[in-house]
Amino acid sequence: MLRHWWSTYRSYRRRETAFTLRQAALVALGGVWLLLTASLSSWAPAGLSLDLLFLVPIAVAARYLPAGAVWYLAYSAGAMQFLSVVYPMGKQNGQPAGGYFLLLNIAMSTAQYLCVAYFAVRLRQYVERESRLASEDMLTGLMNRRAFTDLLSDVLLASKSRVQPSRFLGALAYLDLDGFKAVNDRDGHDAGDEVLRLMASVLREVLRNEDRSARLGGDEFAVWVPGASEDDAISAMNRVLDALRERAMQKRWKVGASIGIVMVDSRDTDLPAILRAADATMYEVKRNGKGMVRLRTSSAVAA
Repeated sequence: MLRHWWSTYRSYRRRETAFTLRQAALVALGGVWLLLTASLSSWAPAGLSLDLLFLVPIAVAARYLPAGAVWYLAYSAGAMQFLSVVYPMGKQNGQPAGGYFLLLNIAMSTAQYLCVAYFAVRLRQYVERESRLASEDMLTGLMNRRAFTDLLSDVLLASKSRVQPSRFLGALAYLDLDGFKAVNDRDGHDAGDEVLRLMASVLREVLRNEDRSARLGGDEFAVWVPGASEDDAISAMNRVLDALRERAMQKRWKVGASIGIVMVDSRDTDLPAILRAADATMYEVKRNGKGMVRLRTSSAVAA
């Protein structure tokens, strides 16, 4: 058990020890809280326990800080409580009230802090994992359909709430892989999954940080390019298409994509209509030779 806790602690430290300035400030405040609590504990009358006060910064850290910070504060809480006992011991010639059973009590309290830290971190990781499962495509790591449509809904809602809404909100692109079924049938499902992951990798590498991409299901993907003009959207999708072809050729796959783009502006309020327009534009490319990019203007969406 202890070995498991130690290995878990070390893995947490490796993954979550880089603090932002705000997080470092919260850690410092937690340390100050523990110091003040230890001071109060050293002067508290016999029988009065302040264990709950030691747990406060640990609980806050478990909610807002990396796992490494939670462990630091848990160990610090035990150290501070130990010092709150040792200091009175020195004043009483090494014989604290309650004898050395009090030191055993401190050890048990420290174990309690570590247990709280461990289970609080695990609970947060579980909640984050469940949240990620609800919004992320597990094969590619991209957003799933639900999360993507929620994103577009938020974009349209935000455009309505602005006093002077921006005319152009961005571009929505639908992408369907060409040649995917042939690879999947010839080389098996593992190869098909690799094609999907390759597409996701291309989207991450080619698109901007502010762009959002999703796997809608099967071999269909979608991209939201905020603030893009028509030329920007076409240029971005052509880069995706070129990169996909190049990467696929390296693996001897004849894989490309048919891409349909719809420009979205502040007059567009019907999200299902926008999605249908992007899907229809993509299928127009499918019917007319595949492996191309086609754009439909916002007025087509309104129609």
